Amino acid sequence: MKSKIIFSLIIVIAIVLAIVFWRGGDKVPERLSNTFPYSSKSEVSGGSPSSPMQGTLTLVEKPLLETPIPLALTFKSVTPAPNTEAKIELPDNFELVSGTPTWSGNLEANEEQKIEVVIKSKKVGYYRLTGSAISRQGEGYFGKTAVIDIEIAPDDAIAGSKPKNNWYEPAQGQAVPVAENNQAINSQLLISNNPELNREFTVTYRITPQIDLPDPQRTQMALVFPPKAFEIVKVEFPQGGDTYKSNTQLSWKGSIGRNQGVEIKATFRVINTGQGSIYGNLSVPEGGGIQKFIQDAKIADLYVDKYGGTFTLK
Repeated sequence: MKSKIIFSLIIVIAIVLAIVFWRGGDKVPERLSNTFPYSSKSEVSGGSPSSPMQGTLTLVEKPLLETPIPLALTFKSVTPAPNTEAKIELPDNFELVSGTPTWSGNLEANEEQKIEVVIKSKKVGYYRLTGSAISRQGEGYFGKTAVIDIEIAPDDAIAGSKPKNNWYEPAQGQAVPVAENNQAINSQLLISNNPELNREFTVTYRITPQIDLPDPQRTQMALVFPPKAFEIVKVEFPQGGDTYKSNTQLSWKGSIGRNQGVEIKATFRVINTGQGSIYGNLSVPEGGGIQKFIQDAKIADLYVDKYGGTFTLK
């Protein structure tokens, strides 16, 4: 398939062309505010851009850490909106103290409804509060979603604050291959601990082929990572073969025997906050052609802000 191109070309495309989606990213930035009440902007949730539904999410008071505060979703439609379902959604590390976060019913034209709850933040970090109202009519629907991005600091809270992705140049991103596992290849991507700013973690990409991969110039495995995220502390490549190191990848070429386990193991230090992916990749052309490959990919999504970090294996 044309999509399965030589791995080195994948790397070039990855660095130059693709876009990384920042957690909760919006095309239009919210205003930063240390003053409350604070009301959200709303976005179209379905139907046409001129959706008749209107919705506003409001933090009535500053959501200081471990402090109960009111949160309200107000919504209405300028036209009748039957079978409307509205809800407030809280992120992890937020607690619903009181109130019912859902509403359902039929809205008359310009009829306003409100969901009121009391919430409490449990941990410092960056979060997104979401409120939505959607009217479903047969297979069609229209609605609005309102969001508030907020930073919960130890002794403060700032609405509209989102972490910056410093792992890439502006307007640059990273493409990753489709996660696939060829039946002829057993593989693992292992991460030792959550990535945190100025701390080390170890990533291991390990493969065990069920067939011989004898050509050392055509068998390539690699670890690929965001260009401005990490400092490389230590790398362990398989014995023999050719190695390559850059600020975006660690790769090795060599022959691998059937049932022979080989791995690239790297220790990184996180030097910037951001979000992106680390992936291990094996690429071996079959039959001397360039269209058919033995291909393996294992992917982990990573996120680091000034309060901590997480990873998710895909």
